[in-house]
Amino acid sequence: MPVQNTCDWASEALSASRIVLYALDRVAGTCRLSANGQDCLGLAEEALAPDWRTHILPEDHSFYDRTLAAMTASDRSFEIEYRIRHAATGQQQGVLDRGEGVFDGAGRCLGIRGAIIDISARV
Repeated sequence: MPVQNTCDWASEALSASRIVLYALDRVAGTCRLSANGQDCLGLAEEALAPDWRTHILPEDHSFYDRTLAAMTASDRSFEIEYRIRHAATGQQQGVLDRGEGVFDGAGRCLGIRGAIIDISARV
């Protein structure tokens, strides 16, 4: 399969499965999203940085914060379910966020990379 077809196939698979890939750079305060981020979450790349928390429902903030604090303190991956408001429609969405921290040699968390999966149909 030619490379271009492989990329098209992967992009179509992400859109169909409602999975958004991301890479958050905590140092630069930027975030990259897969092309389907606007459709799935109603968000452009700049909306995730610097504070994704603003999109999370307030009732889920403390659980989200504790999970990320544990990940950054221990250099481990994480998996967490929480609710957000779709930025374009305002509708509540359940998401499963799986990721891992990116650390420097001194153990400082420089960023996070992972996937946000829309689980609204089952929440």
